Amino acid sequence: MTNYVNRLIFGVSFALCSFGIFSQAAFAEEQILCESTDGGYQTCYVGREFTKVKLVDRLSFAACIPGQTFGIFAGEVWVDQGCRGIFEVKRGRQRDDARLQRCESENYGPKSCYVGRNADVALWMQLSDSPCSYGYTWGYDPRHGHLWVDRGCRADFVIHGFDRVIR
Repeated sequence: MTNYVNRLIFGVSFALCSFGIFSQAAFAEEQILCESTDGGYQTCYVGREFTKVKLVDRLSFAACIPGQTFGIFAGEVWVDQGCRGIFEVKRGRQRDDARLQRCESENYGPKSCYVGRNADVALWMQLSDSPCSYGYTWGYDPRHGHLWVDRGCRADFVIHGFDRVIR
């Protein structure tokens, strides 16, 4: 049912844009409903041209945390752990250059992993029992190209748009 709703919203928006009712600028953003049913992992296809996602309206009691319980990768918005909501997706750089980078806090201490300057970084999969919360237990310094983790956070991160210098 969710995929049907997503396709219906996308189809109606596409038709309206084709007839000039909305401008091309308005078409650069779409809103979709994506739901984690029974607390499980779910994906909602939006198309590879959409590479950015933002929660507009949370519909669940469960938390919706970017990179932890929702995100976007390879043309699909993903939700997990009961997150349900209306999400805005935006066109951006294609993720053809995307790669995964594992970065792990050792003995609950800080660790820095070079991923390249000016990259887009998102948490892909948390591997630790310790929380991985952006700005608290992980972050990214785009000027110096360092992804950092701390306090036991261990995770795989999606890196794209990097400067191609990997150490």
